[in-house]
Amino acid sequence: MHRLLELEARLLGELAHERPQVQVNVLASPEWLTIRTRLLEALRPYPEAAHAAAKVLLDGHRD
Repeated sequence: MHRLLELEARLLGELAHERPQVQVNVLASPEWLTIRTRLLEALRPYPEAAHAAAKVLLDGHRD
């Protein structure tokens, strides 16, 4: 009976999937650190552009 109830719950989508959840912190990745460093170097001669880029990056995806 227990197995039938478990099967029914799975079929109805009431049980959580048993796949492991993976979370990746992109901000700690070596690729992001390289991009950030190069971007800051490229914008160094343009303080207004550097400020605008920093503001957008710090605000995230808000419009």
